[in-house]
Amino acid sequence: VRAGITRDTGVELPEHYPPVRSEFEVVVRGEREIAQRFISLIAATELAGHFFTEDGAPLEAIRGVLPGAFETLTPMEARFVELLESGATAQTETPAGAEARNLAAQLEWQVEAAQMLAHVVGLWELPEGELQVSPGPLVTWVADNGEAAVYENVTSLAALTEMCEKYEFVRSMRWIADDERAHPERQATIDVPTAGTLLEWHRALSWLFNPETDWDEVDLST
Repeated sequence: VRAGITRDTGVELPEHYPPVRSEFEVVVRGEREIAQRFISLIAATELAGHFFTEDGAPLEAIRGVLPGAFETLTPMEARFVELLESGATAQTETPAGAEARNLAAQLEWQVEAAQMLAHVVGLWELPEGELQVSPGPLVTWVADNGEAAVYENVTSLAALTEMCEKYEFVRSMRWIADDERAHPERQATIDVPTAGTLLEWHRALSWLFNPETDWDEVDLST
């Protein structure tokens, strides 16, 4: 993996940079749990993404398509939904409105994490080596087909070898992005939107590979 990164980017990772655990050492979450987290992510990120639009967050519409999503929200996601239910909008000039705006700005990016979870359960393909893949078609598919279709199409995980290599690739690319940000005098190879995508892919994979860690507490260090 690292040789391929060096070939494609010209960047060499430090020799002391530790690799992720191999397929012989890892324990990952099961398909059902991943599907549940995926559905909750799609619901929360769609609410967050629409929050700043003129029409606002379509809470009841999303409840209709993904009813089970609201049973497995993280504390942050649940708090955002609670604020929406209280009437908070992007225009609300109160502490609740400010809190909702802050949460929406954090949550809407996590649609990229949902994209990675969809990939590892075979629900949606992420082309090899591509770092910018629009989540729009995936979100549209979920909206058109609903919660039951997600569970019906999640049948097996990707091979452990593939998941370990994906994790190694994403974490290594994040190291490069962080190193470039720490040295702005150098020419960057990873732009800000791509760095954001890598962060969310890292979040998804770290959660996947650490079954005892809650979503909001995963290790995102590089």
